[in-house]
Amino acid sequence: MPFGTAETPGEAKNAFRVFRIALQGIAQARGAELADPPGAVDTIWAFLHGCVSLAMAGRIAGGTQRSRTLMLSALEPMFAAQLRR
Repeated sequence: MPFGTAETPGEAKNAFRVFRIALQGIAQARGAELADPPGAVDTIWAFLHGCVSLAMAGRIAGGTQRSRTLMLSALEPMFAAQLRR
């Protein structure tokens, strides 16, 4: 499925739009803004997608609970790195 092109399905565009709006809202609640909103969406989406895919495939030692813990602990600094104050 193509992303970031004219051929990107409307559903995918809407999902990324909703995700971008959510990230922007979190940033604003922290008194900041996303330095690069599309880049933040791509980065955080890729991270979450990769973590979930690896966990589902049993590729992270310790199972899904450890995978979740690792993902959540890395998410905050990754999000903070996307901010401009």
